[in-house]
Amino acid sequence: MEAMEVGSEEGNEKDTFDNLVGNKDESEDEVENERDEQMEDDLDDDQDDEDDEEDADEAEVKILEATLAQNPYDYQTHRLLISKLEKMGELERLRAARENMSSRYPLDSSLWLSWMHDEIKLATTPEQKEEVVKLCERAVKDYLSVEVWLEYLQFSIGNMGVEKDAAKNVRQLFERALTSVGLHVTKGAIIWEAFREFEAVLYALIDRANQAERKEQLERIGNLFKRQLACPLLDMDKTYEEYEAWRRGDGKEAAMDDKIVASNYERAFANFNARLPFEEKIVTSHSDFESLDAYKVYLAYEKQHGDPGRVTVLYERAVADITLETWIWLDYLTYLEENIKIESILDQVYQRASRNVSWCPKVWQKWMRSYEKWGKPVLEIQSILENALTAGFETAGDYRDLWVTYLEYLRRRIDRSSSKEEEKQVEVLRNTFNRACEYLAKSFGLEGDPNCVILQYWARTEAIHANDMEKARTLWADILSQGHSGIASYWLEYISLEKCYGDTKHLRKLYQKAMNSVKDWPETIANSWIDFERDEGTLEQMEFCETRTKEKLEKVTEERLKAQQAQQANRELSPSQSKKAYKRKQDDAGKWKNLGSSPTKITKVETQVKPKVRESRLNLEKKVDPDQKPKITPPPGFKAPEPEKMEVDHTQEVDDKITVFVSNLDYTATEEEVRNALEPAGSITMFKMIRDYKGRSKGYCYVQLSSPEAVEEALKLDRTPIRGRPMFVSRCDPDKTTRGTGFKYSSTLEKNKLFVKGLPVTTTKEDLEEIFKVHGALKEVRIVTYRNGHSKGLAYVDFEDENSAAKALLAADGMKIDDKVISVAISQPPERKKVPAIEEPVRSLGGTNVSRTTFGVPRTLLSMVPRTVKVAASNGSASATGNGVTQKLSNQDFRNMLLNKK
Repeated sequence: MEAMEVGSEEGNEKDTFDNLVGNKDESEDEVENERDEQMEDDLDDDQDDEDDEEDADEAEVKILEATLAQNPYDYQTHRLLISKLEKMGELERLRAARENMSSRYPLDSSLWLSWMHDEIKLATTPEQKEEVVKLCERAVKDYLSVEVWLEYLQFSIGNMGVEKDAAKNVRQLFERALTSVGLHVTKGAIIWEAFREFEAVLYALIDRANQAERKEQLERIGNLFKRQLACPLLDMDKTYEEYEAWRRGDGKEAAMDDKIVASNYERAFANFNARLPFEEKIVTSHSDFESLDAYKVYLAYEKQHGDPGRVTVLYERAVADITLETWIWLDYLTYLEENIKIESILDQVYQRASRNVSWCPKVWQKWMRSYEKWGKPVLEIQSILENALTAGFETAGDYRDLWVTYLEYLRRRIDRSSSKEEEKQVEVLRNTFNRACEYLAKSFGLEGDPNCVILQYWARTEAIHANDMEKARTLWADILSQGHSGIASYWLEYISLEKCYGDTKHLRKLYQKAMNSVKDWPETIANSWIDFERDEGTLEQMEFCETRTKEKLEKVTEERLKAQQAQQANRELSPSQSKKAYKRKQDDAGKWKNLGSSPTKITKVETQVKPKVRESRLNLEKKVDPDQKPKITPPPGFKAPEPEKMEVDHTQEVDDKITVFVSNLDYTATEEEVRNALEPAGSITMFKMIRDYKGRSKGYCYVQLSSPEAVEEALKLDRTPIRGRPMFVSRCDPDKTTRGTGFKYSSTLEKNKLFVKGLPVTTTKEDLEEIFKVHGALKEVRIVTYRNGHSKGLAYVDFEDENSAAKALLAADGMKIDDKVISVAISQPPERKKVPAIEEPVRSLGGTNVSRTTFGVPRTLLSMVPRTVKVAASNGSASATGNGVTQKLSNQDFRNMLLNKK
């Protein structure tokens, strides 16, 4: 029994152990299953995160692509799209994005290098490698870049193969690289060293038994050393040390003249030291403005001391560093036209300039003229015109000048064509004239060609080259109908054309029309007509001419005199001004009628029943003149006429305490604009804009507010801009003796403000902002104008800080704008002239303020005594006789006077 129990116990224990083991295995399986499930979940989560990130990237790419679809010339969006596609690894879409950007903009070296690296990695077949070569050729044409050339050269060396001419092809590519960037002072040595290393490797591969080929290869290496050491390049002293080491080793067998190499090295090293300050200035430039200044100085030095190769490389460096600077591109093109004169080089630079500064019309104009010089087909020049019209110029004048350049080209083709083709060429020119006029009118209206330059050119072409004066007359009728009929210069141009290519019948009619229409200077038309009749007219025609011109000139003289008198009368109103005129002015002005006029010019008006009235400047309360005569009692039976009723002004009196004086307004500023500017001050109870006799604003007004607190708020709005001019707000003080000056511009030295003079009258505020904003942040640009809004050729440019103003001063002073050289200086307006206060002398008892003559007679009375017989008054120093005649003084009397002796 015990054995059975023991056996059973052992069996139970074994079962328990087996159960435990089984449970352990089951738990381990469960853990493993859970771990596997967790890993699968983690993988799923990672996959979900990656999917979410890919979805986000795809959404961003679509947004960027949509932006470019709306504006294909958004440079920054192009770069963002390329960067995003590089991150995503979308090769085909990345290629498309790069091609899209390259079709519209030249790519910088970083974009080209990343593109070249990607394509070189994937190029395995000969066809793919050929595409990489084409890509590299495109890359080296956009901008000068040593890094891009080095990448191209390394790819070519790696792809050289074992062909017979492989080394020769690589050498030719190295020579092209040296021509392009070998004279780059700071980076050019990289290409020279790569070339020498390439030749050294080839030398090492030559069999030692082939002494002739080894010697030839040594000559190539030595020649490279010689050429490099003759160029002013960075670290050229180390290059010379390498040359000396080479001469002591493998190069000792080369036939080299060390003295010539040393001489060339010393001269080049001196040239390098001379250029080192210019290079340092370029490297330390912190802005495009500083870089432009540095390149300008450097280019001037190279043009004076360097050769065309170094000048060209320096221009290429400049356009690569400051790609959007119009001046650099135009100066580069001018230099190539005057010095290099190679069509292939110029054409490439024109293409690059048109992609970098497409908004500059002069680039397109110069390009068309160059194509004409090179005898290019008319379709190619027309293609330049069509591309230029889509470039987006700034003003209508830029488009007009472009059309004129193309029209000039077509007109010159007429001179070069045969008689059979001349009529066809004339018809082509007519159609182009018509297209130019329609384009400008559709795009800009009358502002497209306000002076009718193209229409005048068309009229001259019809008269001179097409012998069609009727068409020319029709065109001139169109020109005069566009608001030019009153200007003598247009009529004289028309008359000159008629005189040369028309007939006398039409010419005489033209003179008569001109005399009737001209408003500004009819004298010039009259003189021209008289000269013509003197030369070709009969006596009757001469007399008719004299009669008509005399009548016209007399009428014009009379009108000018009336206008002058009216202007003078409005400047100073005479006491004899009629009652009607006074009433009209009173009705128009209301209670503000005296604002803007001096108290001494206020008119006194006398009526039958009202006393004389004198009105103050701001106080409209009427006062009785103390000088009025007493009423005289009428005789019996006399019926007095009904008194003439005067209009009573029921408006409230002007309160100086709640009125502000607003000045320095633009002459075209309206009441609504001033009200809007003063809106923060509260409600306006009265408003009066002071105007001249023609109803034009004088640039100031009076505004009455609701309370003194509103006045304080209005004063805080001082210098609020209205139409580009600061509005001056000050307290209203009708008393001139206590009133402060309204001149609020500083008369001290303003270091952050520049004064510009000599500007063309066509220069706009936007033009000045474009010129000066590159030098720093602008606060304000103000062009000084006449009353009619025309520019005086002066301007003030206010910068945020003094450093920007100083940079702009150095860069812009002496700049040429539309054939006019401007002058720029720190603003320091002259001090305002101060009127000295006249102290009234203290009167003695019984004194008077009436000035009297020598005889004590008031000056207001007319003296009948001739001046020649008047005797000077006694001065107390000379004695006078009883009849008033002064006695003559002797020498002793004068001596006593000088010594204060009696």
